[in-house]
Amino acid sequence: MNRPALPSRVGSAHLVLLLALTLGAAGAEGEGGAVATLPAATQSVPCTVTPLLLQVTIGNTDRGVHVAYQTPNGLWLASAAFQASEVGYLSVRATCDGDTFVLLRPEVTFTLDPRALTVRIDQNLALLPTTTLQVTDGPPDLSSALPLVRFTYDVRGGLNVTNPATSAREQTQFKLEYAQGPYRLDAAHAQAYASGRFTRWWALGADARLNPAVTAGLFATGADTTTFGVRASVNGYALAELPAFEVTLASDADIEVRLNNVTVRTFRAPAGRVLIQGLRPGQARGTVEVRWREGDTARGVTRPYDLASVYGAGSYAANGAVGWTVGRGVNVDATATLLLDARAGVSADVRSVGGQGRANLLGTYATGPVSFGLGGSLDWTAPELRSAVQGQVSWLSPLGTLGLFGTLAPGRPETSGVGVNVALGQGPWNVLGQVGVNAQRSTSVGASVSYHPTSRGTTTLSAEARGGRVIVALSGRYLPTDSSVLDVRLSPNVPSRVAFTNHIGPETVSVAYDGVQGGVIGYGYDGPARIGATFGTSGNFTAGVSGSLAWVGGTLGNTGDRVGATLLLHLGVPGVTVTAAGQRATSDAQGDVILTGLPSRVPLQVSVDLDELPIEIGLQSTSVKVNLSDAGVQTYDWRGNFTRSTWWQLRWTATEPAALAVLDLPDGQQVLADETGRVLLPPLTNLAGATIRDEASTRTCAVSADPTPGVLSCVQ
Repeated sequence: MNRPALPSRVGSAHLVLLLALTLGAAGAEGEGGAVATLPAATQSVPCTVTPLLLQVTIGNTDRGVHVAYQTPNGLWLASAAFQASEVGYLSVRATCDGDTFVLLRPEVTFTLDPRALTVRIDQNLALLPTTTLQVTDGPPDLSSALPLVRFTYDVRGGLNVTNPATSAREQTQFKLEYAQGPYRLDAAHAQAYASGRFTRWWALGADARLNPAVTAGLFATGADTTTFGVRASVNGYALAELPAFEVTLASDADIEVRLNNVTVRTFRAPAGRVLIQGLRPGQARGTVEVRWREGDTARGVTRPYDLASVYGAGSYAANGAVGWTVGRGVNVDATATLLLDARAGVSADVRSVGGQGRANLLGTYATGPVSFGLGGSLDWTAPELRSAVQGQVSWLSPLGTLGLFGTLAPGRPETSGVGVNVALGQGPWNVLGQVGVNAQRSTSVGASVSYHPTSRGTTTLSAEARGGRVIVALSGRYLPTDSSVLDVRLSPNVPSRVAFTNHIGPETVSVAYDGVQGGVIGYGYDGPARIGATFGTSGNFTAGVSGSLAWVGGTLGNTGDRVGATLLLHLGVPGVTVTAAGQRATSDAQGDVILTGLPSRVPLQVSVDLDELPIEIGLQSTSVKVNLSDAGVQTYDWRGNFTRSTWWQLRWTATEPAALAVLDLPDGQQVLADETGRVLLPPLTNLAGATIRDEASTRTCAVSADPTPGVLSCVQ
């Protein structure tokens, strides 16, 4: 009795999978669901009047052709024209010839054109729901029992070919780590040789992650003397959350949420107001974009944001160590920071060895364009106790920043003083300047002017006067290509220098000349290991190699010089390529990816490479953020993000493909077949009620309840 609107053929194959297959498209409400909750009409059943066949538009979306009845009580429409979220538009239901019809509420306005046989129903937000969608980034699962063994090495040496016996020098560092779950052991050794003398250093450590924020352990180090003790760290930093982002949908839609041009989530959202919460960008400035479709029309809203701090109020971090140094006594090394709110913060640090040390305390506050800082320090490294108070205030304007600073150090006039600094920028010009004077009336002045007409070139003239000495320099940087750079510094006061560096894939070649070293050529290779060498006209030769080997999950890998956290990603599907911190890896036959040498204790974004994504793989989000610690292998279960779809062929008969037909699935989703009758479908558990029809709805059949694998045929 009606012809549902066909889905539009727009967007890439992956976007279709992302928005249509993985999440599912909302279909017609039909005779069940929300309509079934409406009360049945007790009088004025519409079946007695002449039916109309109308082209129905609700909001801005075409709902196809449906049967309607115009009665004195209002307009009745086939329930199939409405989505579940639009049940608020309806008052009662009735059945005519086995089909369900619903009566529009009086508050719903519409325009009926009996000549054109169309009806346009206006959107009414007061009758639609308000939906809150939460975007969350879960922490990695810390329960992984996979062991990690990593060996890190760094070997460097050099000599002067004119006098190799006395100029030879060498420096080596080795580190061995074992980590499993929340536990980690490490041992390191280093030595250096220069001027005929060796120096050596060693370290041992054992740490346990007590919870996602707290790590504690033991350590011991040795060189000229030995130190041993305990250490701990706590990280309570949480990224600041953006205010709720609101959009209005004319009909149910698949929406894509993008943060700084990266898709973070996709949702199926009902018509009405949609509030998107939980966006934590990790960048102070950027944009939030929400995309969706209304019928054949692409919609979107983009808004900029500007955070006072990337971290939320109450964020904190602290780390420290307390130990005993043989022959010197107790040593303490600790730092702590606390973000009171987006405008105010406090930081402190203390370092002391054998009864001598220094402590610093700093508080900051910002309001509008003005920021303040006030701090103090105590120093007991000298025979007498020393103290100082520092303060600064800065003002930000459209032209730049103006700041005042000062230090008061009782009994030390050479340290006490005041000053002013300025940073101005206008177009391609930047000006920096600073003037300071201490209590002994000794003045220091520094200034620079930079000109950068394009992104490839910058020229800077700088001058500095301090203690009766003046230094003037003209420097410049130019990028002839995206992989090369030319640096020049000319000065009558300090050695001039010219250097050219060119990157060719993993290789780097450099040529330089300065007034001290003379001419120097260099070569570097950044691959499974980082290798480098230089040779100068003065006879100096240097060479070095660094890298690491990691054994994890039964696999030994050469991780170059990448040292850091290890992440095991469960994707659940093979052949998916992901990137993180400049690394690329593809999921194996089990759908797993192992990434090593990742940055820790900072938000890390793991992204799917859509250009390499197989067409049969659908996904909800193109990226995820995790915050890794330094302990063993950490896992993130991302399997719920991916769906492996399967190609099926629609057939009218055993030998006749249903080319360009439409498959109507039981949940209301509609999928259009290609010229050979093939459709790409997500995993299905129930095909009861699915139908195949041609585009004109002139040929229709039910799908076999027990389909042949890969084939969906009509019931004969």
